[in-house]
Amino acid sequence: MNSIKQQHNKGSKKTDCKWHVNLSKPKNTDFVHITFIHPDHNHELLANNSIFATAFRRFDISIMKEIEHAVVYDRCDIYTIRNLFQPLFPDQLFLTQDLSNAIQKIKQKHQMVGSDASCLLKFLLKKQKEDPTMFVQLLINADSDRLCGIFWMTLNQILLWSRYSDIILHDNTSRTNKYNYPLSLFILVDNNGKSRLGVQAFLNDETQESYEWILQQTLDATGSKPCVILTDMDPAMISACQNIYKDMYHVYCIWHMSQNIPKQLKHKLKTADFKTFNKDFWKMRNLLCVEVFERQF
Repeated sequence: MNSIKQQHNKGSKKTDCKWHVNLSKPKNTDFVHITFIHPDHNHELLANNSIFATAFRRFDISIMKEIEHAVVYDRCDIYTIRNLFQPLFPDQLFLTQDLSNAIQKIKQKHQMVGSDASCLLKFLLKKQKEDPTMFVQLLINADSDRLCGIFWMTLNQILLWSRYSDIILHDNTSRTNKYNYPLSLFILVDNNGKSRLGVQAFLNDETQESYEWILQQTLDATGSKPCVILTDMDPAMISACQNIYKDMYHVYCIWHMSQNIPKQLKHKLKTADFKTFNKDFWKMRNLLCVEVFERQF
């Protein structure tokens, strides 16, 4: 029930706008009830929202021909096409999803091969053929035969893992690339205090199963697990670590905590109360004596 409530009570992912309204229509009545509303926006309101209607989002023949030329002959990516065409067709809305669908139809029509995923896969398999010690694994959906993840480690990364994997930092660069896919990185720190990239993987989601797959690949590639891993507070990653990296010490990344504290509490506490809490939190966090920490906590 909590997961359903969390799913309903959320705003926009793109702008982090908290405005939303929940509606309910019981079967025994013709009335629609407002059960919850968050009235505040973090952006200017768009007066003419009719441009988001389906009729306005559909590309006409002339625009489709321009998109087709840009894809087939100019090899433009989706963001280049949108940046070029939006000034040329100011009355047309170029949403990423609509443009992506149009590009995929054009590629299927022309039987174009060599997507970015296939190019990356070909590159990695070529490197693996040149160096058989390189570790490359694919995650394939059993029902659709769709590529859902790519994991790879070079020989140098495997050697780094064997030397410096006592403490590992997992950084999930979430959906900042043009395909909106999570990029998982495992960072090691060498004996000179320098950060070293140990593992990289692309995923199409951030589920517990996907994270478990990544962690299992690190075990298969290196034969060892870290003593300590630092992650954000993603419940999916927490559960995955408990299942795959058993008997390992799990630490939450303080940077992510510092970002979440004001985000989650600042609007719930009064300014003075939040400042006091924030000061006390960092004072507690920086304690070096366990006994003092437990007493003050």
